[in-house]
Amino acid sequence: ETASNRLQASYEVTNKQWDAGYISDEVDEHMHVSGQVVEQLSEHQMEGFLEAYLLTGRHGIWSSYESFVHVIDSMLNQHAKWLEATVREIPWRKPIASMNLLVSSHVWRQDHNGFSHQDPGVTSVLLNKCFHNDHVIGIYFATDANMLLAIAEKCYKSTNKINAIIAGKQPAATWLTLDEARAELEKGAAAWDWASTAKNNDEAEVVLAAAGDVPTQEIMAASDKLKELGVKFKVVNVADLLSLQSAKENDEALTDEEFADIFTADKPVLFAYHSYAHD
Repeated sequence: ETASNRLQASYEVTNKQWDAGYISDEVDEHMHVSGQVVEQLSEHQMEGFLEAYLLTGRHGIWSSYESFVHVIDSMLNQHAKWLEATVREIPWRKPIASMNLLVSSHVWRQDHNGFSHQDPGVTSVLLNKCFHNDHVIGIYFATDANMLLAIAEKCYKSTNKINAIIAGKQPAATWLTLDEARAELEKGAAAWDWASTAKNNDEAEVVLAAAGDVPTQEIMAASDKLKELGVKFKVVNVADLLSLQSAKENDEALTDEEFADIFTADKPVLFAYHSYAHD
């Protein structure tokens, strides 16, 4: 799946771990006894390997098709429980690097596999672990390549968390500079003034919001049509899903004042969301 998720550039600096050594060329490409890539078609083993690897004090990331992250839902739940217990009850335990999940080959681009590979429900599972201000979950939508870089930087620096990074593998537009992406990610969401026709919140007739790469593409296409009709709108992009939680439930989320400043206090919002609407 490494190559399928278009991460084959990793083989320019390392190889797949293959302890047997012999007949490597007949087994697969890029095999070596000291590789830093482990690839098996077993989600259970991959999650378990990464969990154990993190406990050694090192960093890692697991890439998977979005629909098949569900295979290890219960393992993620248990890992989140241990992290919650650490945060709440074991202050003397040193923090460990976060479990980073690169969720790719997602629901909106299944041109070949189709229906069987369409399930964005990993966000639903992880949202059930977002309470009590434990901050053990991160859910991020990479709008473009620069946002993906900013998110990866944040996730690799974080500790005691499970981070889901939802990012498609197909070529796509670049909407933001790296500095703009970092600034948006710091808040969790941001108004794209350059893409909006309303000069301020009072002037806006509707807010066009998006979370996810393909939803953002669709919102931008919709904005072109509305611009032709003379509609005054505001474009908003969400990178950190948990920033939209109530500040009463999540003290790292947008405050009510910040939310109103970005989304307006009283204008209708059309939200193109990557995952299930009931999230």
